[in-house]
Amino acid sequence: GLAWRGGRDKRATEVAAVLDGMLQSEGLRAPADAIVAELSKAQSERRAEQARRSGATKVQFFTMTRTRADKA
Repeated sequence: GLAWRGGRDKRATEVAAVLDGMLQSEGLRAPADAIVAELSKAQSERRAEQARRSGATKVQFFTMTRTRADKA
């Protein structure tokens, strides 16, 4: 397989390349799909947790406007 990944995590790039190779092989596609599904689930959970944490510090701003009738 072949993989490109930003950063310097050589191990993560190697794992991505192995998964890519597995996804291209008929006999290994099902196990690779299961691995990718688990990784995707973990990523979604991390993002949800991050959103929950940042949402707790969110400040709600609102603007009150006052309309004046122009006297002509």
